[in-house]
Amino acid sequence: MKVERSGLHPDGYFIWGIHRPSYNVLNVRRRDFILTLGHDSDGISVTNEVNFPKDSVINVKDAQCVYEIPNVFPFWGTSFVLKDKADHISKSLKISLLPDTNSIFQTNNWRIIKEFIKGINGCTLKDLPRPILLTIAICCEDEELLCEIAKLSCKLEFSSNSKIPTGISYERKGSRLVPIIYDKDLFETVANNPFLPDSYKKAMVLNPGVQGDSPIVGDYFDEETNIFEYLRTNSYIAWGHYASNMAHNSIRYSAKSLRLKDIQGLRHLYYQRTYIRLADYLGIDFKRGFLDEEELEKLRVSIYEKVKKIISNGDSLRFNAVLWGWNYGFGFTPNGFRLHASHQQIHQQFALIPHTIEMVGRKNESLNSYAIGDLVSDFCKEFRNSYNISLFDSLIKAIKTNKRTNPFCNSQRNSLIAYEDENVIVYVPKAQRFQSEVHIMVTNPMGNIVEIDLKTRRSLDKALFLTIKGLYEMGARMVTCCEASKRIDDISRDQHLFYYLLPKNPISPGSFSEWQLRWICGHYPEDFAYVLSNKIKDISMSL
Repeated sequence: MKVERSGLHPDGYFIWGIHRPSYNVLNVRRRDFILTLGHDSDGISVTNEVNFPKDSVINVKDAQCVYEIPNVFPFWGTSFVLKDKADHISKSLKISLLPDTNSIFQTNNWRIIKEFIKGINGCTLKDLPRPILLTIAICCEDEELLCEIAKLSCKLEFSSNSKIPTGISYERKGSRLVPIIYDKDLFETVANNPFLPDSYKKAMVLNPGVQGDSPIVGDYFDEETNIFEYLRTNSYIAWGHYASNMAHNSIRYSAKSLRLKDIQGLRHLYYQRTYIRLADYLGIDFKRGFLDEEELEKLRVSIYEKVKKIISNGDSLRFNAVLWGWNYGFGFTPNGFRLHASHQQIHQQFALIPHTIEMVGRKNESLNSYAIGDLVSDFCKEFRNSYNISLFDSLIKAIKTNKRTNPFCNSQRNSLIAYEDENVIVYVPKAQRFQSEVHIMVTNPMGNIVEIDLKTRRSLDKALFLTIKGLYEMGARMVTCCEASKRIDDISRDQHLFYYLLPKNPISPGSFSEWQLRWICGHYPEDFAYVLSNKIKDISMSL
């Protein structure tokens, strides 16, 4: 039985098709409603007669062609590229992940709203409808207005004769002291606005402890950066998770201000926590304190050797999977819908996942836990069983020998690669999700962070930095980043560790199509890769 529905051929090339629609439609309409819709510049009426055809059968000839590109991993669905739109974009290369703001009403003049601060005609900001307050909190770049919005959202404390907040007031709820927040949505939105003065950000959300009593169990700092590692005990991830957050004295609200050292620090805490937890579970002796890069590498090798011995004995690890994720950016709509699961400051989250979990109602039985990398592992095995070849060997070959999606285009833009070095490759998947997806893949057969060596970790960190900076330059303001890795006690060599970055699309952040795993794209993946690679080249030259 051969693998079905994958967009990857075992010989190392991508597979995709094209719809050339021509069809007949039976007209069963019973009534007409012919109306005058308006008039053109010459005063001639514009009617809707075209909407009420007389023919009993409507013949649709040569409708827009649509490319159908199955994902390499069939469990991630299929992408559909709209040919006419993608051809148009291919000529201009105008690919932006920012919302279109081309409007006659576009202005940064907040003078009229600021009049409310002064109480003109007895009106103040708090008299404005809440959706308008949320809009100001989201869009405003005026510090004075944002400060006033912040004061409406919570009870701030100020020293005498000072406009700089010193803290936030608390109230007791049961046995706990909690900040006094009048409007949580407004509070979170204004606190996420980069233009709010840093003194307000610190008092509201950045000072360690102001967001709760999660213990700080690690840190990373030097002359360039400072990062805290928080333990989230009562976590939505069972067995707790950890969050590495930029600290109150290293404010990084966007990728524009992000430094390579920041990413290296965030990732160092991830590697360190994962390795020391595994070493503790495995009974490996290690230094109880901060570990530098070389010390981490020595500990990783010890863990890897111990894991191989456990596997050779036919045993498995109690915690054998790693979870890593990063929600970059924040979004809130004026009518109260949160667009992205993020919060203040650049941060990353990570955890260990147990091998099995207790099965409810069935004594002495267990259930295998879930990790996203398992879906990749299963398909790797299916691909190997079907073709006797590594899926990732075929995938890397297909990426490096890619041909354009629209084969009749004379463009020389064939590559899907945005950046690469001797250890990693940054590429645009042939079948993009959210029409702007990017992957970062380890090129050697290493499937998790216990297997990747120091050089590869350094390459991964740099690639993550360059990719998020490049996406920012293309307009991305909300990006979901995830790691797909194999189980730590999986000895197979077919699976490669990779990361996928999914920027939110300003036109279609998610709808019924996406929930059916049908990803609608308006550009060709090769064109996106070309634009991103140029952004990354510019960023790399400045390092």
